[in-house]
Amino acid sequence: MKQALLILISTLLCGQYLRAQSDLEVTPAQWESTIEFDLSNTYEYTACHARIKNNGRQTLNLRWEIIVDEAPDGWRFSVCDQNTCYFTTNTTNVDFYDRIPYAPVIMLPGDTAKLNLNVFPIGQAGTANIRINLYDLANPKVLLNTAYYFVTIEGVTPVTEVDKGRLRIYPNPVTDYLTITRNTFVKQLWISNVLGKAGAHLRHQLRQQVRYRRPPRRHLSREHGGCQPQGGENGEGEQAKHPAVMHC
Repeated sequence: MKQALLILISTLLCGQYLRAQSDLEVTPAQWESTIEFDLSNTYEYTACHARIKNNGRQTLNLRWEIIVDEAPDGWRFSVCDQNTCYFTTNTTNVDFYDRIPYAPVIMLPGDTAKLNLNVFPIGQAGTANIRINLYDLANPKVLLNTAYYFVTIEGVTPVTEVDKGRLRIYPNPVTDYLTITRNTFVKQLWISNVLGKAGAHLRHQLRQQVRYRRPPRRHLSREHGGCQPQGGENGEGEQAKHPAVMHC
């Protein structure tokens, strides 16, 4: 009899938990990514985006709580929900003890809301496993659902990877003027034709809105069907335009 009663209670509790999970949907159920990160900027962070949806028939007053299962020493975390973005010192949006903060996320039936985790590596590479548990204040001890975040940060050097990724050279191939945007490190630029023959070699610092007049010589694109940029050296600047013209 006692065994049957225990089985019945367990079944009811399990059913309640599964129903609660189905009432509050988390998308994605597990956020997972490996991110290349400039660790020289200790103020930068990466955001892990997730959304929650109230699939039930009742209005929810949600409380979330961050649980750090694994993370390098020194890493910090914060949450942005539908109300606001919190400090890294806030592990919940509803503090039962200090009452600050006390800002439940109110979700009507069918509502969706964001639940983003911000990761601050503070100059360290590594991996973190983070949970955000979700509760309804109407029954604060019953776990509605959990958002999982698995984040790996790989450090990169700011010049060879991060700046190269932001750098834009267009059009390519080029027929008239070449534009370089978001440049923080290219000082010299070589241009060749589509056959690989070297053309222009630009030695000037590529600063904002530097423009070169087209020389009164034959147009490279008319002879070889366009040019392609080859490479650069360290320097500084933001935006420049250059003629893709070879002195023949």
